Amino acid sequence: MKTGIAKINETEIYYEISGAGKPLVLVNGSSLDLQMWDAQINDFNEHFQVVRYDLRGIGKSAIPEKNFSHSKDIYHLLNFLDIEKAHVLGLSVGGAFAVDFAAEHPEMVDSLILAAAATSDLRDEFSEGLSALSAMAKEKGVSAPIETLLQIPTFIAPENVEAIQKTREILFRNAHIFEDDFPLIRFWQPPQIAINDMLSKITAPTLIIVGSKDDSAIHEIAEMLEKNINHSKRLFIEDAGHLVNMEKPREFNQSVINFLQELKTYRVNY
Repeated sequence: MKTGIAKINETEIYYEISGAGKPLVLVNGSSLDLQMWDAQINDFNEHFQVVRYDLRGIGKSAIPEKNFSHSKDIYHLLNFLDIEKAHVLGLSVGGAFAVDFAAEHPEMVDSLILAAAATSDLRDEFSEGLSALSAMAKEKGVSAPIETLLQIPTFIAPENVEAIQKTREILFRNAHIFEDDFPLIRFWQPPQIAINDMLSKITAPTLIIVGSKDDSAIHEIAEMLEKNINHSKRLFIEDAGHLVNMEKPREFNQSVINFLQELKTYRVNY
């Protein structure tokens, strides 16, 4: 595995690269660092050169102090790594960042995988919800918002003890984001373009993954994405909530690999 710090776009981004083959970039959600993909790495390494990184403001990456664009971070990171084109996989709000990047730079996206994805037009809703968690941390201590998240069945199924513990460890390791009011969202400046116009700019074949137990709002977004992105298809993973890759890694990994292998073999248009 290769690790490093990319000094790009007026910040420092920590990244890891493993495996060999076509690049596959993993974009994590707003409260989890790159270790949220641990259950994917071994399987994905057998087929792809996997690039995962900590979003600006989380993990080992620098904390933002002024407005910035997550999608521009992706662009500059790939340029830094001399990657001209890649498969891009984003989960939760990382899906929103992946959508923005795919719309802004369609020439750099070989395929797009959106898991439990949000969209950037919901920025205000993200900020409001996360600020409430931050206020809870300041009032009751950081364990309060973390345990609150872990008790939401649509976020992570209560019977999945292993995934809950893994998520708890990651959240506590990044406790500063609760205390600092989630700077990676507060300073995030998404593109100023209507979501339908943005989705129409995406040219890459797209797989949309959603856990069957995820919140109804995420299911509505998944349906909207499928309707508005050309060459897209939607796939459900049963008995999984929002953190579908951590709850059902075997099913998730195989779904992603099957999709990408099918594209490689047949160049199927969905």
